[in-house]
Amino acid sequence: MELFDLVRCGGFVVPVRDGRHLVQDKDDPLCGRFVTDHGRTVLQEVRYRGERLQKTYHAYVERPFRGVIVGYRDILLRAVLLADVEETDGPLVPRVSRVEEEYAHCAVVYYANCRKHYVPVEHILEVEKRA
Repeated sequence: MELFDLVRCGGFVVPVRDGRHLVQDKDDPLCGRFVTDHGRTVLQEVRYRGERLQKTYHAYVERPFRGVIVGYRDILLRAVLLADVEETDGPLVPRVSRVEEEYAHCAVVYYANCRKHYVPVEHILEVEKRA
């Protein structure tokens, strides 16, 4: 598949707003909670000693469409959030980082004027011939 090929696709990836994030305790900066649903549901308590939580950033939606490939991009599908403490000369600094990231190699496919989808290359069904 080359740039500006007309393609049929089986689906695309969309951003997922799962609401999972870390809320730091106001009294103790080395404590916190992984929460979801805007802080209403506590998933796990965090002491910044290597606790992990899986977070989804993009999900695949199966919906056939046609469009034109204009480029390629790697999209982050999911990752594991790691809560740990950064070692410094001064006070301990809490840190949250992404580890074990999973990416999908996607084609940028425009299907209408100023409208695009990110399509994993394995979900491009066919390259159509232009008349």
